[in-house]
Amino acid sequence: MRWDGELMMGSSAISLLPSREFTVKNISTRSADESWNPVWGKSITIRDHFNETIIILDFFEMLK
Repeated sequence: MRWDGELMMGSSAISLLPSREFTVKNISTRSADESWNPVWGKSITIRDHFNETIIILDFFEMLK
């Protein structure tokens, strides 16, 4: 992820407790590109622009 030409967050692997199994129950995404006006401060308008992913997992114990 870059902001103003500067790398803010690079690629990385996600690690989920390797001793547990899980199923993906739901995946949802959302995007927004809105502006709002603060009551005070230097900025007249602030832009709120993002992409979001929510992943719901169901963990269960492995049978031994």
